[in-house]
Amino acid sequence: MFDIVTKNPVTIYNLDIHLVSEDQEAIEIWTKEGSHIGYEHDSRHWTHIAYVDLYAPGFRVSLPPGSFEPILLEKHSRQAFYITANSPVLRYGMGESLSHITFQVSQDF
Repeated sequence: MFDIVTKNPVTIYNLDIHLVSEDQEAIEIWTKEGSHIGYEHDSRHWTHIAYVDLYAPGFRVSLPPGSFEPILLEKHSRQAFYITANSPVLRYGMGESLSHITFQVSQDF
C-alpha cells in the first residue's frame, strides 16, 4: 500500500509495476481517497479498480491500456493505492523513507 500526495492536479492513466515472476500473474488494484494508514485491513473503504492477468518478464511492465478509468487528483490531495498479486511476486522500488513510509519525489507529487 502507498499514498500519492499531489502538489498540482494530476491524472493517473496507468501504472507500471515490477514482478519477480516470468509467468502470467493475476494483479488487482484498489484505491481510496485519503491515506491507506488505518485502513490496511478494512476493505469497506477501498474501491477495486482493476483485475489484470499480466505477463511481466521479470522487469517493469505497464498495465494494459484501459485497465482502469483515469483517476483525477486535485491539487494538495492524497490518494491511497493497494496493488496485490495472487502470489508473492511484486517487486518494490527503492524510495526515500520517512519513518516507516517509503516515498519518491516528483514535481507533481
